[in-house]
Amino acid sequence: MLNAVPHCKTNIKLMSMFFTKRFSLLFLLISVSSSLASAQQKLNLDFEKLSVEGPSRPWGWSVYRYAQNVRFVCDTSATVSGKYSLKIQNDRKHDSERFELSFFIEPSQILNSRLSISGWAKTRHFTGTSGMRITSIGTVENDFGVLKQNEIVLEHTENWEKYTTHIDIGSKPHTVLVTLYFSGSGTVWFDKLQLSVNDEEVLEVPVAPEFTGEQLSALAKETIPFDTPEPFPGTEAGKEAFRDLEDIRALVGDAKIIALGESTHGTREFFKVKHRLFQFAIFELGVRVFVLEDNQLLMERINEYVLHGKGEAETLIKGLFAVWNTREMLQLIKWLRDYNEKHPDDKVEFVGMDVQNPQLALEHLHDFLARHDLRKQEASNRLLHDIKAAWRNSYFQADSMLLEWDRAAQANFTLVQSGRDKWLKEARNKQDSVRVEWAIQNARTIKQFTETALGGIYEGRDKAMAENIEWIINQRKPGTKILVWAHDSHVSRGEAPEESANFFFGQSMGAYLSKKYGNDYYAFGLFTYQGSCLGTISYSDFTQKPFQIYTSPIGSLDAGLHRIALKLGKPHLILDLNPFKNDLPEYQWINTKRPVRYVGYVAEDYGFGGRYRIPFQFDSILFIDRSTAASKLN
Repeated sequence: MLNAVPHCKTNIKLMSMFFTKRFSLLFLLISVSSSLASAQQKLNLDFEKLSVEGPSRPWGWSVYRYAQNVRFVCDTSATVSGKYSLKIQNDRKHDSERFELSFFIEPSQILNSRLSISGWAKTRHFTGTSGMRITSIGTVENDFGVLKQNEIVLEHTENWEKYTTHIDIGSKPHTVLVTLYFSGSGTVWFDKLQLSVNDEEVLEVPVAPEFTGEQLSALAKETIPFDTPEPFPGTEAGKEAFRDLEDIRALVGDAKIIALGESTHGTREFFKVKHRLFQFAIFELGVRVFVLEDNQLLMERINEYVLHGKGEAETLIKGLFAVWNTREMLQLIKWLRDYNEKHPDDKVEFVGMDVQNPQLALEHLHDFLARHDLRKQEASNRLLHDIKAAWRNSYFQADSMLLEWDRAAQANFTLVQSGRDKWLKEARNKQDSVRVEWAIQNARTIKQFTETALGGIYEGRDKAMAENIEWIINQRKPGTKILVWAHDSHVSRGEAPEESANFFFGQSMGAYLSKKYGNDYYAFGLFTYQGSCLGTISYSDFTQKPFQIYTSPIGSLDAGLHRIALKLGKPHLILDLNPFKNDLPEYQWINTKRPVRYVGYVAEDYGFGGRYRIPFQFDSILFIDRSTAASKLN
């Protein structure tokens, strides 16, 4: 049974203050006007809006199948109407590579409808097959698959011709895709695509039911404003510095793992509020370890800096994932170094738990075995030879060799672990014992890396990060409290009864931690309504730049919190979700699947492609009404 009670083990006075503030908000929200609501999912089927990539991709359209020789561009030279058409071109003769560009449409509010797509197209010197397809995707035998699909193949004509195709969708689709495909050589143009729902043309579609005034009042009852996301400037803070965050003490209770998510990796205010909450956690909650979503051994270099002042922060931060190379993260790292200098007997660590780069683990394990057991080193080298070569030559990818590499990494872990007891007995001091534990952990990291490559980035990686957090906890004295920084998708608890209502189908890092630690794990999601974000342009262009995030659509929790923030005149809110963690009819309005923003390191146009049961993902939400892009370091 899911726990419907907040994680509150605190004194009566604090609880009284906690609930008094909440109930005072209830009466302010009863008359919230629906005119404050935000947009729905806007369509860009006519290609008139460009993405952050500029003319090389229309907004909202994603490449789902890529052909090396095919180029596409938003073209101004040939249009039916407006400024742009979409041109797809391949100059290689008799080429049969296939290219697909798709637009996602949220179907939850237009189910049991007839969907039609019409559009104009023409070709030039074209040989091959090109066309337009509409597909509904949903659950098929406990897995996602195509429910219905219809397409129309283009004729080879150099004049604009209109085409139409349609499908009747029932009640099961999770996703509808409009796809343009191209296989051959020559040039094809598409323009002025239109969506009709039951024969009525639409320019946008609803994504979820809008919150009613009564529902907003129920949300407001569990909502607490806070003053600012800006961190405290000093390293000695009294109670007044965090007076507006005091309710968090009652929320997290005695939790040993406090996780701070984020719906985007590049929001300035998320960096800031996490910095401030980290300070609060240090001064008021006794947190002494900060865990970042980054490679474990690389983070140890940052840890040496914050603990002992080794190296320069500006240089060391460049070793982290690009999303953390911001002025805001640098400010946090430097603040922590200052704090540790002023508190030498009560230092705070800064560590990592990710597994995306095995290079340092391979090197450190090799060096350790060379000093402690040459026979094991030789056996380990034989087992890991192909993995080392693959990583060195950058061809580590999903192929028939992955299973063999995974078996080798598993065997290597067993080999190294078998030496643990002997090496610990030989250890002369605590530092030697720590080196032994790191050797075992490095072998585990290599194994985790191959498991991730073999089983999939989300399933394997999240499980590995959870295992590494458990290892971090076990290496510290009992009762040590840690704060974890990762994406919302990773920290989510994944406790919805049906898998599809959870991030990663309930296989997130937070889901593993929630199952193991129960109420000792507390997860915050970080949401924002509108603004900008720092992100990588695409999966092939790693240039970082600010981009506008999509204003949260009607029916999203972000949009509901926006209305509460407007009514209160308070742009920063904390929403306690634990009162809603009960699968009863009266909570269905919030426990139903709702769209959730997901922006990783790559810029997203829409970003609300997933729908989840939010109270079963997070214990609380930290909400920033308007956000700005983080500041990239030069």
